[in-house]
Amino acid sequence: MLLGDIHYAVRMLRRRPGFSSVAVLTLALGIGANTAVFSVVHSVLLSSLPYGDSERLVAVWERQAIANLNQQPVSLPNFEDWKQQSQTFEQLAASRNATFNVTEGGETQRVAGARVSTNLYSLLRVRLALGREFLEEEGRAGAAPVALISHGLWQRLYGSDPQIVGKSIRVDGSACTVVGVLPRSSITRRPTRSW
Repeated sequence: MLLGDIHYAVRMLRRRPGFSSVAVLTLALGIGANTAVFSVVHSVLLSSLPYGDSERLVAVWERQAIANLNQQPVSLPNFEDWKQQSQTFEQLAASRNATFNVTEGGETQRVAGARVSTNLYSLLRVRLALGREFLEEEGRAGAAPVALISHGLWQRLYGSDPQIVGKSIRVDGSACTVVGVLPRSSITRRPTRSW
């Protein structure tokens, strides 16, 4: 029965070459589109993040029920309270996107970055390319400003200077000490400052 159906299908395709070409082209486009969509879905939704134990990471936001606003940024005092009182999470870290003006050699560049809590990179188990992570005391009010810079910024603005750690750079018009350089493969590819 199946063999007869296959012979019939081949005969029909031979008799109508225009229809055959359209059918093959449609199948090729459909397979190509499905492959492209699956590739995007796999890379964005299915593959794990480039951090240790990434399946254990969760994001937490504030919610303003009165204004019906979900996923609001957490205020620093609330974050500190959550961090001290949490019995559910092993660790809590904070990150807020920001932009910075970085001045080097008289030229100022606007760069995307983040203000982060001092424990963010230890929580994510990110191994720095150079230097060290933030120290807990560097996140306290009144502490001298410190920064981790992205690998790309280190290469582009500082010529991959291996002595960058410990140097002072100008960030938003103020002196800021570089304590480390993020790895090239890090998902966080921007300069960061301690909160």
